[in-house]
Amino acid sequence: MAVERIDRGAIEQFVRDRELDVLLLMDPALGQFMTGWMPLEHRDFAVEERALMFVFLSDAEHFVVYRNAALPEAHRLDAIQDIYSCGLMLAEKTQVLIEQLQQRGFKSGTIGAEMDLLPALVYERLYETFPGSRFVDAAAFSRNLRAAKDEHQLRCIRKALAATEDGLQTMLRELARRISDTGSAPVQAIRDLYRQTILSHGVQQFDAQHWVETGGVYARGDLVLFDLVACYGGLLSDFCVPFFLDDQAPPELLERAEIGRRIIDTVAEVIKPGMAGAQAEAAADAALEQEFGDQYETLDIMSRWVIHGLGITIHEEPRIGRDYRAECRTEAKEIIRFDPGVVISIEIAGLMEQMYEMTPQGLARMGEMLARVYSFADA
Repeated sequence: MAVERIDRGAIEQFVRDRELDVLLLMDPALGQFMTGWMPLEHRDFAVEERALMFVFLSDAEHFVVYRNAALPEAHRLDAIQDIYSCGLMLAEKTQVLIEQLQQRGFKSGTIGAEMDLLPALVYERLYETFPGSRFVDAAAFSRNLRAAKDEHQLRCIRKALAATEDGLQTMLRELARRISDTGSAPVQAIRDLYRQTILSHGVQQFDAQHWVETGGVYARGDLVLFDLVACYGGLLSDFCVPFFLDDQAPPELLERAEIGRRIIDTVAEVIKPGMAGAQAEAAADAALEQEFGDQYETLDIMSRWVIHGLGITIHEEPRIGRDYRAECRTEAKEIIRFDPGVVISIEIAGLMEQMYEMTPQGLARMGEMLARVYSFADA
């Protein structure tokens, strides 16, 4: 049953450590993860299905509030002790939540919640009904609950990435053929070819983020960055490589890409299973400083390396690296862990990114294609 993905021990430990009386989790992506229900149009899920409310109490009791008929019959969370359905409106869901807390004797205390997702209505009603209650942010903990993927989810991500790689290789061959013959290739024709290729793999949704649209054609000598997202079974892959549309890429581009590749390889080598986010970030910084010496702070590319997790959403935890330092608090980086089953992308922003899976032995590169500059010599 998909609900077994919930790490009950981790939840109970978090409740004890933070001295919580109630832990309320509403992240729609966590709802998908916990129920195993992956709608084909996964991005539409977040708007309507925020109905799911997972509630854990300090005595290890738990219950769920969800919109009536929001979940298919096969995903009704049978392993959860109590399930309460309600109408569509947020006010109705909030009322059911309050009634169930009152029936369980809750009057006032400490409430953990994903504060960046908690609707104002829910916050106000809880504060009014249970005066004196204190709220503790549980967003980082909630996101860490779905960071490690089970084998089914890993297979879905691998299939999404395999479809992307096939689409990239097919595009490169077609671009080489058309540009060698005529000097250009219509953007729309290449887009259509990519779409047909990945859909043949059973991919339900995809996003090609960086197509060149100027003049509607690709021409010899263009540098095109393909940052490609694909969805299989509700799980996402994210892979980015540049194509230089000629027989060989120029030396300065190859040199820059080689630096990017060294950064990715260095970071991937030092992050080990079980590391917390802050520990992994410090280890990566130290390894890069040793690898590049005095260049470390002067290379512009160094300021843009990041790691982000992959799964139901495109930028999951763990998230570390220079672009995330102002956004992600130290506390969050202590909670987030690189446990086996975590899938990440190591990204050199604006140039390339490579996907990895954390195994008991360390990070293992996913897919067949290496993130580097490709040219017609690779077609």
